[in-house]
Amino acid sequence: MRCNQDKRWRRRMASVEWIDPPQNGSAALIQQRLATEPLASGAYALLDMAFAPELAPQLKQVASEQSRVSLYADLYSGPGLDAIAPVLLVLPANNDDRLSLLQRLLRLTSGKPMLSIIASDLPVEALALHLQQQMEAVTSDEKAWMLRLADTRSLHSLLEVFTPSQRERLLAGMSCWHYLGRDGKLVSVPGTFSNTVSDTKPYELDNRQHQRLQRIALPDTLLFNIVRRPDLFGQLHGQVSIAHACIEDALKRLPTTIDLHDAKLYGAVISALSEQRLIVDEVV
Repeated sequence: MRCNQDKRWRRRMASVEWIDPPQNGSAALIQQRLATEPLASGAYALLDMAFAPELAPQLKQVASEQSRVSLYADLYSGPGLDAIAPVLLVLPANNDDRLSLLQRLLRLTSGKPMLSIIASDLPVEALALHLQQQMEAVTSDEKAWMLRLADTRSLHSLLEVFTPSQRERLLAGMSCWHYLGRDGKLVSVPGTFSNTVSDTKPYELDNRQHQRLQRIALPDTLLFNIVRRPDLFGQLHGQVSIAHACIEDALKRLPTTIDLHDAKLYGAVISALSEQRLIVDEVV
């Protein structure tokens, strides 16, 4: 019985949408923005392979080893890490080839917060090194954090919470960083277009930043727990962005000190989702 439950769980997780699918014409819009000022000599796709490690063989088909760089290379090692490491992929310079690859990447990553596009004059090795030097942070109580820049939800949160100087450091060497928001719409963040900065130490997050990041991540954590247990909470329906907004609204009416494992928290969230007909009972 447990084996069958595990198989059902894996099938559900494989089909989960963490963000809304890309809006129609997203590839053409990205192509258009890459071709407008400020122009950059290179364009790259950054993929968080933790959301879909099964896509690795397909990436090898569309990009040579020289145009693919793992951000964990020479930095982290361990069993299975290669399959889930974020990957920086050089996009073709030819417009038709680039558009075709963008369309394919958007299709393969639909519903997953794992694809962003970076325009930069830096060669792929230099850009990969710069991104590697942005992946760690430390809190005021000296706890280490890994910053998942390739997860577009995490990237969005960091851009909201970082100080101006931290944002400038992150976006150094880029003309623009494009990614899909939770609603599937394209978000374009201007880079600093300056050379990469010399500060390579982990980012220092103060208490306010740390708490804000945790609070911003809470609706996604709740969504994840709800989606993986339809037998307990019911089956989630509708657009992810709408469910996320519903959870956000429910959280605003609760004490900020409430614990993640508090039954009242889940009760309030499930009640709010049910009222909006975003969750229904499922017979498993």
